[in-house]
Amino acid sequence: MTPEIAAEADLVLTATRAHRADVVSLQPKALKYTFALADFAHLVDGIDEVPPAQTGFFGPADDSFIGRLVDHIGKRRTAIHPIAEDDADIVDPYRRPPEVFAQMAVHIDAVTPPVVRALTLE
Repeated sequence: MTPEIAAEADLVLTATRAHRADVVSLQPKALKYTFALADFAHLVDGIDEVPPAQTGFFGPADDSFIGRLVDHIGKRRTAIHPIAEDDADIVDPYRRPPEVFAQMAVHIDAVTPPVVRALTLE
């Protein structure tokens, strides 16, 4: 990840909240569209549609689908209780026993369906 990649992205999903903080420290403007995968899944869970872009204080909002989705779930952040730290971070299995790989796979399998569903609403 480089500051340039983070700046050009529409959405950045990370394995952990610490990774999210790393991305944002590289590119502060990425704060709005960078999420830990499990947090993103929690925020998009139950969304049935993505509202149209609205013109804001700084002019027209991003009218792309991802821009509208990020804007919508950004507003949901204040209305939804965040998930616990232990549930937010995907465990890193590097150089760890096979059981940790299995734990990682179970967690990713659990959070992937709402993400895929939300990203295919358009």
